[in-house]
Amino acid sequence: MNEQKKTRILIIDGILIISLSQIVPQFLEISDMAKGLMMGVGIGILVVAIVFNSYRPANR
Repeated sequence: MNEQKKTRILIIDGILIISLSQIVPQFLEISDMAKGLMMGVGIGILVVAIVFNSYRPANR
């Protein structure tokens, strides 16, 4: 799998998790900790995608 496809998958996953952290509390009662955890994981995945996309090994 090439690097651009991996980056796109990570970005989509991060956005999906963040949006679910906003949608799920409308229908289910979840704690603030669970909401914050979902939001943090989503942001973390987005940061990983940005770092993964900008990292280029010198020997390629």
